[in-house]
Amino acid sequence: MGYITNIYMVGIAYFSLKSIYIQIYFDNFTNTEYNIIVLGTPVRRKVAMENQTLKEYVHKLANRYVAYFDVYRDDYIGSIPLAFKALYKRRDERYLMTKTIKVWGVENQQAVFVSTSDTPVTQEFIHRFQNDMKDKVDQFVTHDKDHMSTILLGVIVTDQPVPEEVKKGVKNYRKIKWIRYGLHGWAELYIAVVDLKVGSVYVNPKAQSFVEPFQKLLTEEDKS
Repeated sequence: MGYITNIYMVGIAYFSLKSIYIQIYFDNFTNTEYNIIVLGTPVRRKVAMENQTLKEYVHKLANRYVAYFDVYRDDYIGSIPLAFKALYKRRDERYLMTKTIKVWGVENQQAVFVSTSDTPVTQEFIHRFQNDMKDKVDQFVTHDKDHMSTILLGVIVTDQPVPEEVKKGVKNYRKIKWIRYGLHGWAELYIAVVDLKVGSVYVNPKAQSFVEPFQKLLTEEDKS
């Protein structure tokens, strides 16, 4: 069995496992760009975009939301400055024979508030974000009997190390607010932290589906 023999600042390393030979191009300047060739077949590898700048990452993310959400850049929620916010609303209705006789209708909404931080994220900032979202719930919930649910997701994108207490705090955070005692549905609030340095997203397990765009952008195939 062979092993890595040499790694240069920009160089080549070789190793073999039985009859499989893999060639690695390792670039210490970017620390992310390399190709893998197995038996002469190019293979793309999914890598975390750890060297992606905050501005680049958020710009790409906002552009992806544009397809299905109404996106507003350089906004605020309470005292929290936002790189962008994205709003989505879906209404489903069922009719009896004609549209003049509506059997039922339901509305589901989602609001995503994306902020950036080039300094370590603190518990104080997390709590301020949570409180500002709670104070603004009524602005994003449709006060209508057809309203079913509204998801409010606050996201902090950072290129700094994320403290363990912050990770634990956002993973445990889930707030539900009943609208008119549940007669007009409910609102759910979550906070997520995107760590560009390690390529991870921290959020309550119930909100995993809502942060898929963030995770996919972190782990997508390197197109360069």
